[in-house]
Amino acid sequence: FSQEDAIYCVDASGNILYQNMDRKESKIPEQIYEKLLSEQKKGNNYTQIENDGQDFMAVFAFSGKSSWGIIELIPVSSFFHRKISLLATAILLVILVMVVGITLSFYLSENFTKPIGAVTTYMTEVASGNFDSNLELQCKNEIYDLGQNAMTMVSEIKKLMEEAIEREREKHDMEIRLLQNQINPHFLYNTLDSIHWKAIKNKDYMVADQLEALSGIFRHVLSKGRDL
Repeated sequence: FSQEDAIYCVDASGNILYQNMDRKESKIPEQIYEKLLSEQKKGNNYTQIENDGQDFMAVFAFSGKSSWGIIELIPVSSFFHRKISLLATAILLVILVMVVGITLSFYLSENFTKPIGAVTTYMTEVASGNFDSNLELQCKNEIYDLGQNAMTMVSEIKKLMEEAIEREREKHDMEIRLLQNQINPHFLYNTLDSIHWKAIKNKDYMVADQLEALSGIFRHVLSKGRDL
């Protein structure tokens, strides 16, 4: 209750046994007291009354045995001021909740929502084959650790892929060299042999002999003394 509220403790006759305000009243006015008792019988514990030209909201409770009771008189005019006070309090609470909500939303966005989105985008790019994609996180929490582990994993995968590609390249080059070593001498010998027999067919025996000698030299040099 406020300082404007008057509180009375009364006996069965309406005599004031206690009051919180320094007044000379010794008894509740009879018509007011009778009205309160009437409302009590109806099951009500509050009603509006008029006293000394001022309207009050009377809130009361009486004992069933002794009819002693407590009465509180609240000026009706004070209700407006209380409503303004409650409204201002409610507005302040709403503003406070909004500020806390915005702050919390910003914190969650910066530390969880945005980092998770960045990690998801990074993994999507890696899945599409872009192993050079970079992940930058400003937060220092579990999401940051997750991002760092993801980057380490992608770096290891990239390294393994590069090593595998290099091994395949070396294997391919070796196969080409081996194939060339097998094909080039035979191609040369077959070409010289074909020209040799054409020279014999044309009865150019001197050219044929020279080609045969040249073929023998190539066979000895390229085979390094081994039979081909």
